[in-house]
Amino acid sequence: MSTPNIQSDEPVIAVKGLKVGYGDKVLLESVDFSVRRGEVFVILGGSGCGKSSLLKHIIGLYQPMAGEIWFGTSNLVGARGDERLQILRQFGVMYQSGALFGSLTVLENVRLPLDEFTELPMQSKELIALTKLKMVAMEAAGNKMPAELSGGMQKRAAIARAMALDPRILFLDEPSAGLDPITSAGLDALIKDLSKNLGFTFVIVTHELQSIFAVADRVIMLDANTKGIIGTGKPEELRDHSPNPWVRQFFNRQAEAPPQVSLAV
Repeated sequence: MSTPNIQSDEPVIAVKGLKVGYGDKVLLESVDFSVRRGEVFVILGGSGCGKSSLLKHIIGLYQPMAGEIWFGTSNLVGARGDERLQILRQFGVMYQSGALFGSLTVLENVRLPLDEFTELPMQSKELIALTKLKMVAMEAAGNKMPAELSGGMQKRAAIARAMALDPRILFLDEPSAGLDPITSAGLDALIKDLSKNLGFTFVIVTHELQSIFAVADRVIMLDANTKGIIGTGKPEELRDHSPNPWVRQFFNRQAEAPPQVSLAV
């Protein structure tokens, strides 16, 4: 199990000169940022800016057009075999839909990574899976099927599965999508608790402002026009002091666009 970590400037992820796209279409380029140990780091931006595509490249689902993705001292880009597997074992992922298997119970879903990647006896795997469910306040739902769960409970179960192999980093893609405000607030509280008390580092893709202000230590804001980052910092700093009017507009929920100006920060 991960142990509590004090936030530090030590980077656990460093993205350097990343160029992201599909075929000949470039979505993002010259992307540079780092994620510090123990923080909740949010990737945000408008529709079509490439935030989910960036996440998919960082976790190794796609190879970038250029650049490097460092997890500690290991570069995921170009890694093969055991080296790649060791990098991938450092993190867990919760996809936007939750992606639970409908034919498996909740406990079986959480146990699945242990079935696939360990040779532990079944009793040990069941105990670990139940422990993860307890960490997200879902231990009573282990024998239920995913279809019996609410949307918020499915997201919690998916987070428990992402923690099954004891990663130090958790990637969450739009965790609040489709949730009502009360359920979303409960999920935000869970994320903060896991970060503060158990030392997890979170990288979250979202555009939900209420969640961003509730959980984020730092954010980067992506822009489809410049194909890059137009804001970096604490949410409150970007809302109040960003030199970029589009960034301030986003964080202040302004309905009308400011005058056209250069998007350079």
